[in-house]
Amino acid sequence: MTLRARVLMLAMSVAFAAGATLSAHAQSWPNRPLRIIVGFPPGGVADAIPRKLQQTLADALKTSIVIENKPGGAGLIAMDAIAKGDDHTAGIMTLQNLTVAAVRDTMPYDPRKDLQGVVVFGKTASVLVVFNELPVKTVPEFIAYAKANPGKLMAASSGNATGQHFAIESLKLGANVDVTHVPYRGVAPAFTDLISGRVQVMFGTYGSTKQHWESGKVRPLAVSTPKRFSYMPELPTMAEVSGIPDFSLVEWYALVVPPAVPAEAREKLSKALNDIMSTPDYTDFNKRFGLEYEPLNPAQTQAFLMDELDRASVIAKKAGIKFGE
Repeated sequence: MTLRARVLMLAMSVAFAAGATLSAHAQSWPNRPLRIIVGFPPGGVADAIPRKLQQTLADALKTSIVIENKPGGAGLIAMDAIAKGDDHTAGIMTLQNLTVAAVRDTMPYDPRKDLQGVVVFGKTASVLVVFNELPVKTVPEFIAYAKANPGKLMAASSGNATGQHFAIESLKLGANVDVTHVPYRGVAPAFTDLISGRVQVMFGTYGSTKQHWESGKVRPLAVSTPKRFSYMPELPTMAEVSGIPDFSLVEWYALVVPPAVPAEAREKLSKALNDIMSTPDYTDFNKRFGLEYEPLNPAQTQAFLMDELDRASVIAKKAGIKFGE
């Protein structure tokens, strides 16, 4: 046997051994508790999802699931902890985590390399709602009113660099209207001022707006999703009626893991979650929060997340959105 042939055989043996080791690791994964980090305090949708899945997922993976809340820092504390985690670390990512990444000059982690998608738990719409006494009943009427009253309308959001903020900026850019953005510390105070008329318009998730438009306290005009939202099919999309054909903003919840989690383990985790989320019990859970579920594997999830980051980056650049402004 020639030296070249020996070297080739040795390389193939090493590669085979490495593959076998990786496969064996994935088969034994998880071999200790899986930690799921949530960048929000208990009580919200991002926290409710892993708690709903906690025991069923533990049974499927034959290990315990530990949920750890790490709120603060506009989600950066939690995302950084996930990115730097070990092979038994995962976490909840939302649209806000990517909009914040899109507007910051520096990040403690690389959002394109240090977080890998596993599955999307669900997607929901933001609803464009207005103050009841504003003399508009449709999006075209709102745009016409805003153009006739430049700088006089105030648009609330739950904070700077949130999905709601990006939706407002998308409307301003696409319709060429002068509306003042007013960031609040959360959804509740924003709605208090919208209902009173202190601000006149905002985008809010279906779950956060539903009680207010059902009780007649605000008026819904359209949804932000690219196609009609299954929970409000009678409401048009912004793309349909705003004159902005590419208008699209979807709020979502996903599971991500650090690079330390091998690809085969990500596939195993994704399959377990998609199997659980395809059951009638999880469908009923989704209805409580207005979530639409579509089973995505890790590759599809990662592609979706990167597309969302690209979209947010374009809006941030065009609108001049900066972190903390």
